[in-house]
Amino acid sequence: MSDFSIAEAKALFAQLVRQAESGQPVRITRRGRPVAVLVSESAYAQWATPRRSLTDFTQSLRAEAASTGMALFDDAELSGLRDRSERPVPDLA
Repeated sequence: MSDFSIAEAKALFAQLVRQAESGQPVRITRRGRPVAVLVSESAYAQWATPRRSLTDFTQSLRAEAASTGMALFDDAELSGLRDRSERPVPDLA
């Protein structure tokens, strides 16, 4: 990733946009401190897309598997796998 001051970025804006489009992020600085990053639309879209929770993913995976006739474990089959015995409290002192 290349760094450019705001003044440099202003003068080279079209070139920096082309660089970002090609997949190379551009960091914009003010007085030597990073303040922004110029990235391609595809990179931004990937980061801005909300992610599903693990629970939502698991439920949709199970529903898809059931619709195709594939058998997956259900909660009842998996409930006995976790060790629920009491554990000693660690001494963190």
